Amino acid sequence: MFTGIIETMATVQSVRKTKSGRQLDILVQKFLKDMQDGSSVAIDGVCLTVTGKTQTTFRVDVVEETLSKTTLSSFAEGRQVNLEKPLLFTDRFDGHFVQGHIDGTAEIVRYEKSEENVLFSVKLPKNLLMGIIKKGSVSIDGISLTVADLCGDELTVALIPYTLQVTTMGMKMPGDKVNIETDVIGKYVARYFNPPFRDENTVPFPATHT
Repeated sequence: MFTGIIETMATVQSVRKTKSGRQLDILVQKFLKDMQDGSSVAIDGVCLTVTGKTQTTFRVDVVEETLSKTTLSSFAEGRQVNLEKPLLFTDRFDGHFVQGHIDGTAEIVRYEKSEENVLFSVKLPKNLLMGIIKKGSVSIDGISLTVADLCGDELTVALIPYTLQVTTMGMKMPGDKVNIETDVIGKYVARYFNPPFRDENTVPFPATHT
């Protein structure tokens, strides 16, 4: 479980094809403490397992299923990425519940800069619209953000200067693809109340009597 509060940015040092997908080496400073083989880490919002580590890098293996659903398929040497370690029980809970299970990708279609912030708009696939509401939470490339507006299939978020400075969102431009994870609580509610997605395994809540 993550919170969408990015801890640091890092650099993709190498990308290698494997029989099951790809292997990534990530170069990072001041992030590797307490990390070991088997640890979880979110890279641009994608929960992955650490399979190797040096003093300055860690390695993850990415299977084809993950490559087909996320932006990791486009990763190349030198790319900057967002990193977050899983939430500890003793941590302050900022952001929102983020699983690291990407629902799909979206394309940035608009970039508007004002004196105080930047407005980013992305065009969402139709299958993600059910999990988005105005003023709700959304994870974009692993960053916990609030939905500023939702018009048709366009989702807009407002980014403060701090977010632009400490995450990769400050490097994004129209045409770039980003990873989207909709709110986990909203997904369960949407599935329960939307008949097309209900099946014989969906048990209605029992009636209560007082």
